[in-house]
Amino acid sequence: MRHLQPLSSTAAPAPGSSLAHMKAQQLAREEEEKLRARRVKGVIVLVEQFLLEQGYQQTLQALQQESRISLTQFSAADNIDLLSVVQDYEEYYAFKCQRAPKLYRVRGGSSDDADGVGGVGSESGERMLSRTRKGAPAPRAATSSSSPASLSSVGKPPPHLRPTNLARALSHVQANGDSGSANGDKLAAAPNGGTSALGLSLQGESAAAHNSGREGEKGRRGIGRDGEGSDDAAEDPLGPLMSRRILKPLPPFPTNELNELAATILREILDVNPSVRWRDIADLESAKHLLQEAVVMPVKYPELFQGILRPWKGILLFGPPGTGKTLLAKAVATECRTTFFNIAASSVVSKWRGDSEKLVRMLFDLAVHYAPSTIFIDEIDSLMSARSSDGEHEGSRRMKTELLTQMDGLSKRRGGEVVFVLAASNVPWDLDTAMLRRLEKRILVSLPTRDARVLMFRRLLPNSFASDADYEACAALTEGMSGADIDVVCREAMMRPVRKLISQLEAAGNDRNAHVRLPSEPLKPPAATLEDVQASVACTRSSVRAADLDKYDVWTREHGSGLST
Repeated sequence: MRHLQPLSSTAAPAPGSSLAHMKAQQLAREEEEKLRARRVKGVIVLVEQFLLEQGYQQTLQALQQESRISLTQFSAADNIDLLSVVQDYEEYYAFKCQRAPKLYRVRGGSSDDADGVGGVGSESGERMLSRTRKGAPAPRAATSSSSPASLSSVGKPPPHLRPTNLARALSHVQANGDSGSANGDKLAAAPNGGTSALGLSLQGESAAAHNSGREGEKGRRGIGRDGEGSDDAAEDPLGPLMSRRILKPLPPFPTNELNELAATILREILDVNPSVRWRDIADLESAKHLLQEAVVMPVKYPELFQGILRPWKGILLFGPPGTGKTLLAKAVATECRTTFFNIAASSVVSKWRGDSEKLVRMLFDLAVHYAPSTIFIDEIDSLMSARSSDGEHEGSRRMKTELLTQMDGLSKRRGGEVVFVLAASNVPWDLDTAMLRRLEKRILVSLPTRDARVLMFRRLLPNSFASDADYEACAALTEGMSGADIDVVCREAMMRPVRKLISQLEAAGNDRNAHVRLPSEPLKPPAATLEDVQASVACTRSSVRAADLDKYDVWTREHGSGLST
């Protein structure tokens, strides 16, 4: 009996109460998301290759436009095609279940014709029957070679569409696309990082890089403004290219009008990587911490953000112009794996009666559809100024009311809990009080501190000064300037040595012996001196007035809602 230990009265911890368990769940979710993204991309590439081989030109063009995945960027791996995958599945299913799988069924009460393809008399069925031999594909022998027999049972496509010349086939698809479409757009095959005729950024990795596996993904490192490698990019298997996130198709709408409104909002989804990371922004630690707390952490650790700990639904960044509000939004678009809607006043304001309210509602519907999403409204004071009955147009009041209603109803909609609204304004005192209530956190983005200015000069003029004292002197000279003003100062300082080089080149003129007088050594990158910075500061005035800084301080004391210390 003396070896028996008393039973503990402490209950066993819940599965989600362990930090190690939460971290494991977060890593598992990320791996599952990466695996699903690779599978979706692989399926789309195989389907596009199949459509190309079968000659479905218009369908291939539409799929490339909608998925933003082109066969000029990706190609099926060796010995892999859609029919061979289906055939392998049929063989596995027959071996496991001792019966052949049924891949499709006939609708409308027609008899199930196992040997035919498509409905009897249908246009698609006749076209497929003209190219496909009747009968299911014969199973491959166990001793077959590595080359697939996936197309052995399919009739040869026309010569101009045979996969032996993929480039020629693709050019034929682009040249013979659907010229009678609504907008007349044709998909232009673009290399990595190119832009199609539709204005969509087509970016992606090459097939060789895709086949290099996980080691190649870990080997890629992002380069920040300071020239250092970024471990964040190495950890992200989807890479820094935002367009590699495949958006699901639009939901079906009952009318063409709603389809047009959805297309208008869809153009505001950011598909170009701003390439701004958290470490590129000097200071502003409170704002960066709150943005990560509102956008990044709820997606990574959803167990911690439930009930009263639900994530922040709206954040207002206010302050003088040029202090980094839009730069923070770019960092959110770069770092956070969310669908980023970049909204301005022109995005949701229409001259037609009732369209502004419909555009606002469509914006939030699509944000929920593509959740997790971030809606960034720059210069929100142009949309949500204080409502008054004196001289305000009825349409403006209806649009403001709809925006407030949609923001208030996000938490009640399925998927709305992962939709975040980020707003920026230079005149927060002009905003409607109801909008301030919905923007739960209101952070002042003020002028950079002395340490932040030193860091800015180090990054903007990295090879100019030999001692730290010169950077400190530059920071002292720019007291009261915003980050945008300091950027102008650095550019003007760097232009001074460039102007000297231009003067030497122009002084030589068209003299045939000019090359004798000009220096023959290779040019070095121009470097500014402390005198150049002093001259630049002398001719550059701050864009921020001292009276405005007092107004921001007063408004912050009355309406601010920042991070507790």
